[in-house]
Amino acid sequence: MTIDLSRCVDDAFRKAVQRAEQLRSAGQGKQAAAVYRHAAGLLRQLALYAVSPEESKRRLARAEELERLADQVARQKPPVQPPPEVSQRPAAKDDLQAQIDALVVRSPVQWDQIGGLEETKRQLKLAFGMALASKPPGVQLEVVRNVLLYGPPGTGKSLLAGAVSHGLQATFFNVPTSALLSKWFGESARLISTLFRTARQQAPSVVFLDELECLFRSRDASPSGGEHQVLSTLLVEIDGVRTSEQVGPVFVIGATNAPWLMDKAALSRFGRRVYVPLPDAAARKSILEIHLVRKGHQLEFPLDRLVGATEGLSGRQLAYLAAAAVEQMVAEANPDLPEAAAQGLAAQYQIKTRPLRWTDVEPLLAKIQPDTSPAELRRFQTWPSS
Repeated sequence: MTIDLSRCVDDAFRKAVQRAEQLRSAGQGKQAAAVYRHAAGLLRQLALYAVSPEESKRRLARAEELERLADQVARQKPPVQPPPEVSQRPAAKDDLQAQIDALVVRSPVQWDQIGGLEETKRQLKLAFGMALASKPPGVQLEVVRNVLLYGPPGTGKSLLAGAVSHGLQATFFNVPTSALLSKWFGESARLISTLFRTARQQAPSVVFLDELECLFRSRDASPSGGEHQVLSTLLVEIDGVRTSEQVGPVFVIGATNAPWLMDKAALSRFGRRVYVPLPDAAARKSILEIHLVRKGHQLEFPLDRLVGATEGLSGRQLAYLAAAAVEQMVAEANPDLPEAAAQGLAAQYQIKTRPLRWTDVEPLLAKIQPDTSPAELRRFQTWPSS
């Protein structure tokens, strides 16, 4: 049995780069250089898992860049540290507001740009439609303003949140958990308060909190004092959204790839939990049509053949597969394009295309593996009873 270690290596690579950058910022050049070189080695391992020769070359080139960066950082002198009263000062109020403002986007995602997931989309439209629509006189309806999306990685949870925001014409706060974490005690709580205050000011708003399991860890994980403060502040703010009667609504959409790691008290704050599954055959066909047919590409093989060959792949993997196949086709049809780019003539170059052949996708299919194992998939399907 072949064991795909690419995900583990990729996680280790990303953490190594992050650690190297932290050491570099702290003026620890020699230590940072060592970690950069370690990251370069990991990236060379990842080149073995690349889905195309071009991707393998890109990863190897990036590894060489990290090696050069390591040499450069090792030669740098440590920076002169400012006095403690300057270097140990958390962000000012205006700085916190600027960090939150940077999370505001206008989502371009529309419902018809999300392939499949018809039942999931119906549930979300109904939930938020009930929250906004006028109620019959004398009738009370329980509305949902907080929704948790859970399921395997790459299934479209962030796209669904963006489509909700676009449909509601709401301000969209796209919030990775890392954006709410600070090394300064108490600053994470202030960031969270600033986030929700800004969301209320710019309502209607959708606050999308990704990778919630990182913030809402089970109490068995024994959170530190700072983590407990973050958890408490976020729960209070979400409670405020759930019970608020303000005219401009604020909706919270959380997303997690590991709901069983989340604290039960945090889970209870979400009035609706929606499973976002891997795409079935009909959904895979819809996704591939979006990324191939609707983008003007013709196929020399039946699309259903590709649908049948991609069982178990996530929507993100399907999108990547389509893009890689098109890139392979363009590279073959335009062998002189790299040289034109090297000579600064790419802007005058007219790209030639041809219909996609099965030989464009077959090598990619041989290398790509599902991100979610059958055992992991069963755990999603049986949660929360598992």
